[in-house]
Amino acid sequence: MNEHPDAIAMLRANQHEIDWWQLSANAHSDAIALLRANQDKINWQWFSANAHPDSIALLRANPDKIDWEQLSLNANPDAIALLCANPARIDWQRLSGNPGLFAPDPTRYRANTERITKLLTRMHTKT
Repeated sequence: MNEHPDAIAMLRANQHEIDWWQLSANAHSDAIALLRANQDKINWQWFSANAHPDSIALLRANPDKIDWEQLSLNANPDAIALLCANPARIDWQRLSGNPGLFAPDPTRYRANTERITKLLTRMHTKT
């Protein structure tokens, strides 16, 4: 989203012109606020890949609208936690390419690998 202070005002004043699919993928805080106020216009497929922390909260509140394939690509640590809580819905091919699993931040990397390891261990012991 444009960082110019008038950009969000322009969008709010011209909502009939908004490409809601594109806005659903936009991780800017002002875009998320506009989407929260217009949830009926969210493209949930694109929004499921949106890594903004508030988008994950909105997905948690609307689990029936989550596109699990797209969420499997979402690098947000909370998205990965949501996936680990719903292992049957994980798209493993997409998750394998998720850069969030290999985060440069050692703390985040450790947390993600621990979640995935626990999940795989649970799945393996069930078989």
